[in-house]
Amino acid sequence: MPARLGGAVVRNRIRRRLRVAYRLVKPEVPCGWHLVVVARAGSRGLEVEELTHVLRELVRRARGSEGNGHETGRDGRQGGGDC
Repeated sequence: MPARLGGAVVRNRIRRRLRVAYRLVKPEVPCGWHLVVVARAGSRGLEVEELTHVLRELVRRARGSEGNGHETGRDGRQGGGDC
């Protein structure tokens, strides 16, 4: 988390909100995917609901660019649950 986002309190707040947002979106992430999230200055004012919406939209767009969006993990399951 870059220091230019703010002090430690602000960075930790963003980090906590991103973790909660990811937990809510995790079941929609295909097995085997790794996400890298880079917080930008605009993320300072976002609430968990907004971050969740943004993450969900990004995962949806990424799935669409992967082909038919129905890829499966190594075990043949769809979705990101507990891979």
